[in-house]
Amino acid sequence: MEEEKKNTQETNQPINRFFEFAKNSEPYIAINPEDYESRSDFFGNRSRARKIIAYTKEEAEDIIATGDPESLKELSNFFFYSNGFYKKLLCYYATILYYTPLLIPHMIGNKSKITEKKNAEKYFEALEFINSLNFEQLCRRFALKVLLDGAYYGIVKEVNGEYCIQDLPYSYCRSRYKSYTGVDIIELNLEWFDKMTDDDLLTVALEGFPKEIKDAYKKYKKGKRKSNWVKLPSEIGIHFELYEERPFFSPVIPAVINFNDYINLEKARDKQDLRAVIAQEIEHLADGNLVLEPDEALELHKGLKKIAEGNENLDAITTYGKIKIHQVHDTDATIKNNLEKIEKVFYSESGVSKQIFSADTNTSLEKSIQNDICTMMMLANSFSIWLKNLINAHFSNKKINFGVEILPVGQYNQKDYLSQTMNAAQYGFSFFIPSLAMGLEQNQLLDMKRLEIDLLDMQTVMVPLRSSHTESGNQADSEKQKLTEEEQRQAESEGASVDETEQAEQTIKNKNSGGQ
Repeated sequence: MEEEKKNTQETNQPINRFFEFAKNSEPYIAINPEDYESRSDFFGNRSRARKIIAYTKEEAEDIIATGDPESLKELSNFFFYSNGFYKKLLCYYATILYYTPLLIPHMIGNKSKITEKKNAEKYFEALEFINSLNFEQLCRRFALKVLLDGAYYGIVKEVNGEYCIQDLPYSYCRSRYKSYTGVDIIELNLEWFDKMTDDDLLTVALEGFPKEIKDAYKKYKKGKRKSNWVKLPSEIGIHFELYEERPFFSPVIPAVINFNDYINLEKARDKQDLRAVIAQEIEHLADGNLVLEPDEALELHKGLKKIAEGNENLDAITTYGKIKIHQVHDTDATIKNNLEKIEKVFYSESGVSKQIFSADTNTSLEKSIQNDICTMMMLANSFSIWLKNLINAHFSNKKINFGVEILPVGQYNQKDYLSQTMNAAQYGFSFFIPSLAMGLEQNQLLDMKRLEIDLLDMQTVMVPLRSSHTESGNQADSEKQKLTEEEQRQAESEGASVDETEQAEQTIKNKNSGGQ
């Protein structure tokens, strides 16, 4: 019994070390033991040294066919960190959008105005909240995790007035339900807390969760709770997936393996092409007799071998007859064609254009990018639903609530999207959307206008050309009215001149008529 306890303590030593670290690092704690022994890259993925497991094509196809979530996750992660094709594909999709949010306040029942002090304060507080989340970068991280692992699980916590995101372990989470607002409900396996053997550290870990979770775990440990799964409140839980909980591009992995196999074959062929053979032919006499006897030819061969020594790509042969190798077909051309075929299959199964990564023509590239944006907008809409629910949980009241939209704009379509929204603005549509499409945050537009008008007085220093963008409707009506009045005065003046001229001509006629 004592030996078993000792083995258990040794097994959980890394976990205990982590929670000791977490306890001393309050209030910013991350209670995932894997995070303690890891470093994160730009997207928040663990970049620690990984156990390298090579997969054959058959093994990969079997994992994809069975659909085991953990095996699929490991397979996807292996190829992400070991294959440039697969990594570039996932990063391209994860970053194809800017994930620019548009916050839209809604006055419930139109009973109050946004200009009222309390409503305006709620709006600006919500904007500051979005900025504090660093939402755009957060979405890129979420997107990559979903594409890489098949799903993302986490919670949002408030610590000393600041908000932070904590990842949850994929293996101990599931999501089967949605709230009435469309947010996925996370279920957490309470067995996860059993990995923490130290009571003090367990207490620290539980502090990061709501009271309902703490109570559920206590009941579970006392045997008063049958199920080891507990639902997290929708306002703190975070769950995203793209259609289903499996790596979206896992079906292309067999094509990646095929491509790698042909690359290795080509390398072997290139290495073979570097090899050279010195062929020494012993001639015959006219009557067919040998010029040199076999023992004499052997000595010559030994001398030739010494010449080739020390060069692994050089060999020697001595023969009495001519040697020639005949190939059935061109091996180089065959390998090249096969590589091109496998590469084509890879991009075809990925649903992405090869031109994005190695462009040589613009054929169908624009349509391909549009399809890719549509695919990722499905995930972006999930982000907007989650952010909308989170903002309303903290800032809405009986008078005001908020909607959130993520604009379908990224680096590849920014120019066209900006042009379309600018044209729409000429007809009175939103001025916010073009500014957001240019990369500004929603509150930055107001900050820039205050800077230009209040501090720099740029409206008088730099007067823009008149257009629907630079003058209000009242200004336009006023200018039109002034123009109409000026035209009327001019017309009246011209009319008076005409009448006077006609009157003078009539007087002359009358005088002439009287004189006769």
